[in-house]
Amino acid sequence: MEKPSRPSQAHLFTVQLWLEELGNGQAEWRGQVKNVANGDEHYFREWAAVGGLIRAMLPDADRQLQGKWSKESQLTAIHTQIETQQSRS
Repeated sequence: MEKPSRPSQAHLFTVQLWLEELGNGQAEWRGQVKNVANGDEHYFREWAAVGGLIRAMLPDADRQLQGKWSKESQLTAIHTQIETQQSRS
């Protein structure tokens, strides 16, 4: 069986997860997405944020092909979402 061809431009990200103790017997999962090539990293508390973080960390040319928002707009929206969720906790 032949291997499928890989795009000429590939990107590698790591996702790290840990259980954060909040006190009073409560805990929540938290995580970090890191671009292996340049060390850019962002933290998240909700799984829904992971895809947006990765898209925001892609080079401009790749995002333009996807027709996505600018990196700054995506990160601002994600960080605002996280801050809103933190204030509700």
